[in-house]
Amino acid sequence: MRVINQTKDKLTIKYKGVEYSVDGEDAVDVPDEVATYWKNNIHQFIAVETVKVVEEKETQSTEEKQEKETKEKSKKEVKKSTNKK
Repeated sequence: MRVINQTKDKLTIKYKGVEYSVDGEDAVDVPDEVATYWKNNIHQFIAVETVKVVEEKETQSTEEKQEKETKEKSKKEVKKSTNKK
């Protein structure tokens, strides 16, 4: 989840031994459990939103497409060089 700090001050918490912070007028992605704790128990004024994982999937599929195109291109080049003999 994304924790959004709308104040001008840096906010810092410690949750299960790990320190998390977000600068003023900025946002930071943290695990859902941390965001919920932060909002409900420490700074009720922060905004919390769900971060979509779609971006990661889109990046992954783009990388897969590029890899596939590279393999196909290599196959064509090998086929061309074999045909020239």
